[in-house]
Formats: sequence, C-alpha cells, structure tokens
Amino acid sequence: MEGIGRYTEYKVAEAAAGTDYQPTKAFRRLSDFKGYQPVWEENYKDQLFPIKHAGRARERITIHSPPAPAGSAGLPPPPC
Repeated sequence: MEGIGRYTEYKVAEAAAGTDYQPTKAFRRLSDFKGYQPVWEENYKDQLFPIKHAGRARERITIHSPPAPAGSAGLPPPPC
C-alpha cells in the first residue's frame, strides 16, 4: 500500500492505540485477538514514509536522454 491509503491506515491505528476503548468480551475471546496498542507497536509505530521525501529527491534528479532522430519525435515506426 502506498501514499494516502497507507498514511490514513497509519493515522487510524495511531488514534486507536491512544484510546481506552475495549472491544466486547466476545471479541476479545477470539483466538487471534490483539488489542490496539500491541498492534500499533508491532505493525505501525516505526513505519517509514519515504513518499514524504520524494519531492526533495525529485528536485535533485536530472534525467538525460539522447535526442530523437530529426522528424521522428521519438515515436516508433508505423505498422506496415
């Protein structure tokens, strides 16, 4: 997952971990139940967001490409 979806999931997990909410007893009895705080600690807390720095990286990148042959505009030849 990338971009805004990933960031949204991260912020929702962060908010859930910071609450005192407790799911119902039936939900907590499920065999694979984990509380919000442990899930936050294990899966989200130390996540990096490299997209945050993409703009700065793009400003430092210079792309050099060879010139297209005269009159071709770099397009492939038409089909026969």
